[in-house]
Amino acid sequence: MGSIRTSRVRAVVLALAALLLAAVPVVGGAGSASAAAFTNLQIYDKWHPLCLDGDIWSADRDPQTALLWACNLERQQQWTAILAHDDVWIIQNQRSGKCLDADINTWGQNGGRVPLWSCNLAPQQQWRITGSGYYKTWRAANGKCLDGDRWNLQPGAKVQLWDCNGSDQQAWHAAT
Repeated sequence: MGSIRTSRVRAVVLALAALLLAAVPVVGGAGSASAAAFTNLQIYDKWHPLCLDGDIWSADRDPQTALLWACNLERQQQWTAILAHDDVWIIQNQRSGKCLDADINTWGQNGGRVPLWSCNLAPQQQWRITGSGYYKTWRAANGKCLDGDRWNLQPGAKVQLWDCNGSDQQAWHAAT
């Protein structure tokens, strides 16, 4: 009897996930279905008075620039977080449909680039979001953390990879 109930619960959860995913843009490719997605997220770090933004001037090419900009609720600042597995998420920009990507060519160094790229579910587009409380750490597959440039509080500040250090520019919050 327990396995029948478990099967029914699993079927209901999968059906609800399918309905949820039908309402949001989902990254393409095999294996892209996931059990959870959150839409219309505005993302910012604890240090900056700015929001994560997909630069509209580079939206038509790979890579698209990701930066911090004055919060304005425009679509380039709206994000969908899609659960890939466990606590690993794919972060997709709602305006361009591109995904937050730890640039594979620079990801081994502090200051490594974090652009937006056509979604492909590669390891560099998978973010492990951990922590408790209001702010969370976003760790790339290489172990470095998503980091807002500490020395620039102006619109246009870069987002980058940096050794995880628990600083405020590595503490991110996503809100609807």
